[in-house]
Amino acid sequence: MAEGFARHRGAGVMDAYSAGFMPVMMVPPQTRQVMIEKDVAIDEAFPKGLEAFFGKKFDLTLNMSGIELPRGDWGEVREWAVPDPFGRKDGVFRQVRDRIEEMVAELIEEIRGEGPA
Repeated sequence: MAEGFARHRGAGVMDAYSAGFMPVMMVPPQTRQVMIEKDVAIDEAFPKGLEAFFGKKFDLTLNMSGIELPRGDWGEVREWAVPDPFGRKDGVFRQVRDRIEEMVAELIEEIRGEGPA
């Protein structure tokens, strides 16, 4: 969800990528549905493990896992406390989506110099 919002709303401000410690086999249909409700298509998205980005340099990494990242060139690491909606009801997916949307919007404003650092 964060990558989808970042690519959709932060185009020209950031390049966004997502990965996880234990990626599922596919993006859950609920995730795709709740993002479509916000006019954000994530058809190209697919789960990736962190190893997909080993060796890549980042300026900023948002860690939503609650697990410490392995050594890497992650740049500044910020911890975002966001619950994982996987396996939960649609309402939980929407709540998580809305919170992630707010957080990404705040980050975009910060990067553009319009918000708090």
